Amino acid sequence: MSDAALLPSRNEFLEFLRQQYHDNNDRLRIIDDLKSSYQANQAIKWYTRASFLYDIMNKAFRQQDY
Repeated sequence: MSDAALLPSRNEFLEFLRQQYHDNNDRLRIIDDLKSSYQANQAIKWYTRASFLYDIMNKAFRQQDY
């Protein structure tokens, strides 16, 4: 699947993160960085770089709520 095909899902996820962390400027900066520089071949880097991404994604995987 191309990056362009995934863009709506990625934008939806980023908006969800913005809502969850609206009062945390440090995390909002990471979300902005993720939006501007994410590349699929660096997914593991992002998954492990920002611990809140790791936490929120693992929670969704465990609950199968994604």
